[in-house]
Amino acid sequence: MEAADLTVECDGNGNNEVLNQWLSSHGGASATDTCSTITWSNNFEALEPVCGNTGFATVEFTASDACGNSTVTTATFTIIDTEAPQFTALPIDQNSQCEELPFQAVAVDVCSEVEVIETREVISEDGCGNYEHLVTLTAVDGCGNEALHQFTIVVQDTIAPDWNE
Repeated sequence: MEAADLTVECDGNGNNEVLNQWLSSHGGASATDTCSTITWSNNFEALEPVCGNTGFATVEFTASDACGNSTVTTATFTIIDTEAPQFTALPIDQNSQCEELPFQAVAVDVCSEVEVIETREVISEDGCGNYEHLVTLTAVDGCGNEALHQFTIVVQDTIAPDWNE
């Protein structure tokens, strides 16, 4: 039986356990010899990086008998990242007097670094500093997977001036 390709989702730690199991099982290949036992070897050195902690390696598995006869089968081990980042801290809608309140957004991903990008859509604005914005936060990981969060910021001045005493 020939070796089989294996594709796994990134675990953030190089998928070492699954990779080592795949290598030690010769990529699922099997061979027999009528005269002697089979010795297995492979040419795995490292994964070729793709994005984040993903990558691939095309591996040759060689089955050899005691007389030096051998046969080779090839398969590819691939780590992919299809999971979007996860927000761990998210701002909520805010409604404040005179100025916008600070907010924080944090996102993480098991396979790569994450960038949080903020964009705003003006829903309304006036000359007095009153406004309503729809804020979209996009968390993007190193492989281009995205997670979105939206919230609204309303800033208004509804308090009349006070008399000095």
